[in-house]
Amino acid sequence: MRPILCGATALLRGLGVLSFGWVIASHELMAQDSAQIAVETVRRLKGADLSGNANLKAAVERVVDQVRGKPEMVELIRDFDLKDRVPDLVVYLKQHPAEDAAVDAARYIAKVDPKALKRILAEEAVAAALITSIGRVGGEEVEAALVDVARSTNRPLPEREAAIGALIGSEAGAAQVLRLLEAKGLSGEPAARVIRDLQKVRWPEIRSAAGRLAGAEVGRGADVGKFDKARIFQMAGDVRRGAEIFRRPGLACLTCHQVGREGADFGPRLGEIGGKLGKEALYDAIMDPSAGISFGYEAWLVGLRDGEEVLGLISSETDTELVLKVAGGQVLRYPKSEVLRRDKQVPSVMPAGLHEGLSAQDFADLLTYLAALKPVAP
Repeated sequence: MRPILCGATALLRGLGVLSFGWVIASHELMAQDSAQIAVETVRRLKGADLSGNANLKAAVERVVDQVRGKPEMVELIRDFDLKDRVPDLVVYLKQHPAEDAAVDAARYIAKVDPKALKRILAEEAVAAALITSIGRVGGEEVEAALVDVARSTNRPLPEREAAIGALIGSEAGAAQVLRLLEAKGLSGEPAARVIRDLQKVRWPEIRSAAGRLAGAEVGRGADVGKFDKARIFQMAGDVRRGAEIFRRPGLACLTCHQVGREGADFGPRLGEIGGKLGKEALYDAIMDPSAGISFGYEAWLVGLRDGEEVLGLISSETDTELVLKVAGGQVLRYPKSEVLRRDKQVPSVMPAGLHEGLSAQDFADLLTYLAALKPVAP
């Protein structure tokens, strides 16, 4: 009986060639316009063992060179376990920290060299987007490095806030941030923003502690009636001021919503929200975001085999892959084999209490601005 051919060998023979390396090296596939053709061809060999086939490994390496600096490079290095290509991933991660593939690059770097990400975070002038992407990887080494960044008064505030935002994704990290706040490691508006973020985490003890800090730092509850609905609706709102309030970093509206082309594609787009919801419905949506979650925007907590937990929206799903969209609009892809569980979350991803740092007039202006966002007449 003839042995069954492995997937890679069967494909090569199906192509009618003696060596896959010869195919990739051919003029047609090596031409600049044909890089994608080469990538698609190599993708069919995913899972092949390159260790015993020097020609095949050389062919895959040549395709990686063709797509150097592109997301496809990250995919091929990861899927074919090209450990010697980690320096290429480090360069990609630093040059494209906000791209979706940056997190995949960081994960593979951590797999091959667990301390590499810690070394990157220890460098000077680390982009906030890079800190955020590395923070998605998790793990003790990364968490320790994030704590170092968050505590360092010598680091620029955007770097520290990015590290804090990444830490809040885990219970241990959120507890570290809470201790930083209690020790007055942050103050003023940055502290108020971090406290509001802690008030939306899923761990009750941390939420309660953040609530106590909110009362001390930003005066939560000082005027329980200032956001009374009847009172707010009696105020004359200003659209221009409302637009400015909407864009305040402390509210972080644009980290989850889009108005036109501005902002992140994560939560519902708000460019025409005033034509869909009246002022009262807008008021309710801000005061209690979990009361009416739109279809498709339900939050899911996904648990992975390596212990990581990811909170986001399910963007798409196939038989082999789960795609999550997380706050900020970043898209994360996980093989189904790595997903242990997924739990639908009752609270909205949008936190309650974002309005509490506003005055009553600010709130009225914000509502007036949102109500004015309507479709443009043809």
